[in-house]
Amino acid sequence: NCLDSLRKKILSVLLDNGKKTTALYMEERTDFNPRFVFCFEPNQGVSFSAVSNSKNFKDQPFEYHCRLINILRHCGRDTFGLRINEAKVKSLLPIEYIVDLLDKPDDFSPLAIQFGTDMERNALGYGRLKIPLLKFIVDIYIKSKHAEAINHIMMLISREHDKLKYLKHETLRPKYVDYLLGYILPMAMKFYDAFSKEKELLTESDS
Repeated sequence: NCLDSLRKKILSVLLDNGKKTTALYMEERTDFNPRFVFCFEPNQGVSFSAVSNSKNFKDQPFEYHCRLINILRHCGRDTFGLRINEAKVKSLLPIEYIVDLLDKPDDFSPLAIQFGTDMERNALGYGRLKIPLLKFIVDIYIKSKHAEAINHIMMLISREHDKLKYLKHETLRPKYVDYLLGYILPMAMKFYDAFSKEKELLTESDS
């Protein structure tokens, strides 16, 4: 299959340890799990190539990672159910790390921060990451019925439920409504449908 072959070739390039700090714009953490995490700081003048000197070059790490997450999500789909590519992208983006990123302060939730400069930039950036990350969870973790992801996804849903406690009509952000109704709720429904055999366990955990 040509599509599967292309996915494997893309992943072989992206997942090479020597390219994780450049092609994936990640940084290595010896005391952190996962070992490689996304770097969200601008490159501060470090030139990866002559392209960085071009007038069209944009130093936007959050936007870069949004597109990268979508590429990994598409590459993680295995046509013949072998799940080799799926396992590779899971190793790069463990569910624990994804849930941690989804818990970062953003620019639209009921508890959104309203500061300036770098904090505002980061809030906007994390806000942009959240939809690609939720799509990644659905396509890579939920559709494959990854049992080890159950508790982490339930924690994610619980956190969003807790945010609603602080929701007031006068502070309701349209962007958060779109995020909640367009992505969080559909993700939660697919999660419960996918793990229907574990509904008894899920019910006990919710009570």
